[in-house]
Amino acid sequence: MVDVDNYNPESNEIKISEEKAKEIAQKGFEESARRISEEGASNKETERVQIREESPNNYFTRYIYDGDKIYMNKKRKCYVITRENDIGNGISILVDVTTGIIIGGYAFGD
Repeated sequence: MVDVDNYNPESNEIKISEEKAKEIAQKGFEESARRISEEGASNKETERVQIREESPNNYFTRYIYDGDKIYMNKKRKCYVITRENDIGNGISILVDVTTGIIIGGYAFGD
């Protein structure tokens, strides 16, 4: 996870490919499965990719009792790579389109 307070790329220009973003996100899915949530992390067949503006968050940097923190004062264009399990629970990884840095993620479902 990036130091959000000091993270301010000059543009939102797409500089990395979707394929490269998927490679980067794979590391995020593996880390999520190890430490946070496995909900569909290994289901590559369900993978979908969108580009949208997102705020960085502390999905990968929070401690177990910390709450979610979203840096609402920053918006970045991201590849949002999502995978789900067979009951619709899943994980999304946010990969900055300019730098290729994972700037957050989230787990969803019941």
